Amino acid sequence: MRNIKRIVRNLIKKHGTHDPLELARSLNVRIYYHPLSKNINALYMNFLRWRVIILNQKLDEQMQRIFVAHELGHHILHRGLNYLFITSFTYMNSNKYEIEADRFAAELLIPDECFYKNKETQMTIEQIAAAENIPSYFVDLKNT
Repeated sequence: MRNIKRIVRNLIKKHGTHDPLELARSLNVRIYYHPLSKNINALYMNFLRWRVIILNQKLDEQMQRIFVAHELGHHILHRGLNYLFITSFTYMNSNKYEIEADRFAAELLIPDECFYKNKETQMTIEQIAAAENIPSYFVDLKNT
């Protein structure tokens, strides 16, 4: 199992940011905004050495950060995989890759200090999520 926490910590240290949009720029991942179907919020593609995240243009700023963080997880953790091929033509469980990308996003978006501070105040996962403006699912992933 990958040590996603360590991978993210090293990226933050190397690039000096935990902001997904800044990190994408630093990693030369281009972000494009496009009208996508209502059930697709973001896509990551690595095509002819172009690394691209396409975001649904209807996402608000916070949701853009969350989806860019998730897609950066695919970029860092699953660079050689073709997700569309896996889901369309194989019996591999693509859910594993989605959970890893979500865990990457949680590590990137929620600083460790947030948990140290919130353990003292004994906040619930929902309260931490509200304070950080992050879905509780990500806080729960970070907490495990």
